[in-house]
Amino acid sequence: MDFRQRLLEMQSETEFKSVLLKHAQDLASEQSNPTRRLGNHEADLDFDEPKCRIAQGLCEDLRRRLSHYISDYVDGVVGHMTIHKTISTIFFLYFACLLPTIAFGVLNHNNTQGKIGGK
Repeated sequence: MDFRQRLLEMQSETEFKSVLLKHAQDLASEQSNPTRRLGNHEADLDFDEPKCRIAQGLCEDLRRRLSHYISDYVDGVVGHMTIHKTISTIFFLYFACLLPTIAFGVLNHNNTQGKIGGK
């Protein structure tokens, strides 16, 4: 992203080409060094293999996304569009979830003459 931003900020074609050439040379030197290759993860990993692999993907996802979970909830109730978001969510839940549930419940009650379900 930093490289892309630097390219966007260039004012002339020669500056653009020089930044592009410098980045290409840096990548070539990085790839020529076998201990610093991007694909060589063995040099970067110094921890032991985990003993229990149950729910490992879930734990990795939680560890990676934990910093974003708070903002996911705060963004839903803070801001100038809060009322709009709340009302649209209420209507969606009513028409997409609650209304069909009530309709199927009434059909179930009518088709079974009230023998399945409450009194």
